[in-house]
Amino acid sequence: MSKTNSENYQNDAYLCFSESDADFAEVLEDALLRYKIPAHNGQHSRHLNIFQDSPALSDAGYADILSQQLQRSRKMIVICSKAARWDVAFNEKIRKFTTCNGVENIIPIVSITKNSAENDLEEWLPEALRDAENIPAPLIFSDFDVSENVPDIGSTHQTVWIALLGKIIEMHPEKILQIESQRSRRHKKRRIFLLTSAAVLLVIAAGAMIWQNQHKDNLQNRTSAAELFNQRGKIMGQDNQHLLSLHLLAEALALRPEAGLVNEIRQSMRPFLPQTRLVNIIRHDHGITGACYNHDRALFATWDNGGVIQLRKSENGQLFSQPIQLNNGIRGVRFVENDQQLLLWEKGGLLQRWDISTAKAVAKPLRVGNIIDLQLTGDASLALARCEDFTVRLIDLQNWKLLGEASHDGWIGGAIFNAAETEFLTWSDDSTMRRWDVSSVKPLDKSLKHGSEINGAIYIDNEKYIMSWGNDGVIEQWEVATSRRVGKGFQHDGAVIGASMVNGGRRLLTWSRDNTARLWDMRTGALSIPPLGHEGWVFGALMNPVNTAILTWSFDNTLRLWDAKTGEALGMPMRHFSGDLGNAHGVFGAAISDDGEQILSWGADNAIRLWNLRTQNQAGAAMMHGGKISSPHQIGAIFSSDFSEILTWSADSTARLWKKNDPTNDFAAITTQNVTQIIQALTGTRLDSQSRKVVCLSPEQWAERKKKLSKLFP
Repeated sequence: MSKTNSENYQNDAYLCFSESDADFAEVLEDALLRYKIPAHNGQHSRHLNIFQDSPALSDAGYADILSQQLQRSRKMIVICSKAARWDVAFNEKIRKFTTCNGVENIIPIVSITKNSAENDLEEWLPEALRDAENIPAPLIFSDFDVSENVPDIGSTHQTVWIALLGKIIEMHPEKILQIESQRSRRHKKRRIFLLTSAAVLLVIAAGAMIWQNQHKDNLQNRTSAAELFNQRGKIMGQDNQHLLSLHLLAEALALRPEAGLVNEIRQSMRPFLPQTRLVNIIRHDHGITGACYNHDRALFATWDNGGVIQLRKSENGQLFSQPIQLNNGIRGVRFVENDQQLLLWEKGGLLQRWDISTAKAVAKPLRVGNIIDLQLTGDASLALARCEDFTVRLIDLQNWKLLGEASHDGWIGGAIFNAAETEFLTWSDDSTMRRWDVSSVKPLDKSLKHGSEINGAIYIDNEKYIMSWGNDGVIEQWEVATSRRVGKGFQHDGAVIGASMVNGGRRLLTWSRDNTARLWDMRTGALSIPPLGHEGWVFGALMNPVNTAILTWSFDNTLRLWDAKTGEALGMPMRHFSGDLGNAHGVFGAAISDDGEQILSWGADNAIRLWNLRTQNQAGAAMMHGGKISSPHQIGAIFSSDFSEILTWSADSTARLWKKNDPTNDFAAITTQNVTQIIQALTGTRLDSQSRKVVCLSPEQWAERKKKLSKLFP
């Protein structure tokens, strides 16, 4: 049944599409987000709230986010295509929405290119709609080609665009067309007025220049502008937008105000100066899907969806050898054979080994299946390949052959070896966990069963026990020798995302979709401290090196520090900038330095930030990437234990190498003449003159800035 209370909805529409239609979906979403709903039925004018689906969000942890958004959406826009028709996940979301909100609230859309025919539209409809009754007629965007870079879908396809808006906001298309015509006339009058006013002001300004001293006037303007930017810089710094504050202050200083104000601006810049210096920008032609170091961190590899692996030197980010090009997107890479070879797996199901010096294959590809991830033994002689076909395959890397496979009846969430590497453990969405013998690849005992999907497991207490957790909200303990449950388990009020043993194994730290992290006493099974609460799912938690504080991070866009003995909050939440779409983005990862002094975090705002653990203040400007984050897997970081070197990557198809920096030296080098160039070279960003937002420099632009400051940046 469909909902009738519109107040239950947070989204005007849920944009549902398959991976094959992502380009058209992006064009459509941009146009919808720009559209402003006219005031009607007692509601104020506002922009549309559109939730864009992401086929890349396949993890169980994020499937619930999509389910929540389905229920919170008044309409569902379904982009239909022949390629998407049989997409299982795509059809499942349509069925879920129909169950919650009714088929009458679905808006099917078909984008037909110039080379396609529209003889039989039923071939374009997904199976979920073909099964339903009373399907609304699809809206057809004819002769539409995203490769032609359509500037405005509303002007090129006005009739179907107006019809789409009418269905979303439930207003007759003729009424919308009338309102848009009125808007156009108002905008035209406003432009004429502004142009006329500008012309008058130019005449006045020209006259004023004749009667006033030009030097005095310029100085006064510069001083006023500097004061304005200085104040704005201070304000923006309060919202953890240190990078924006830094650029505003740099622009103010570049105006060369009077001497007293120069000193004031320079001092204001001190807390915003970055703690890291950009060393290199590594560009890929496709989205980067991961990165890893070799064992001594002298080299690192980055890889992408286009099948390219780049091997580079950690010292300066320069290429170590020629890039490796494969036919399919790269899923993962590991250094093996004393770091002389790369073990890599691609979407086509092949596992390969390449020599890092020659960038050539050293063995025939091994067909394993579509590998999700790989777990190696300590000597890298064996590997567990977790595959998409509900299996884990054991591989002999020395003899380069498959030894056997372990299977479940559902998606396998993970697999790990025990410390002795005599057995391995697997867990699955089929609610079971199984132990397997390495020598025979046969089950060691009966399956261990949860009440719902299992999200993770670890061996504990010298591998006498196994700890597992799942969507049933329970953390179970199992005795390895008997395969029996121990105790009643530890209970959350929602699905458990992760867990780890802390404080020498005396405590268990867990985090959950019930918006809390919890610390348990392993001896008594009781909570050691009250639950540590967020305003969204808790994505991760860890203890500081001396076991006195707990760090948590969440979907609510914050990191929080807690006293490990009392559970009291230490200071204020550390907030990532929420951006233009509000705060429902999330901090996706975090780490604490070995000395326990700093925190590193990264999130959906495309920023990687350093924080002072003692004060919870952000340490200088953020490390920034461009692009749009639609999945937690699109942004990441690897780093040295003291954060002296950080490698980051994001949706902008670049990886960026950063080195720990002493802001004192940069501060001393800054002058009114070079301040803008220095900030741009340090951060790889600039301040856009029109939007007043920080944007990333291209690799070429950044290299040019750095070259001009070669004495400061050798």
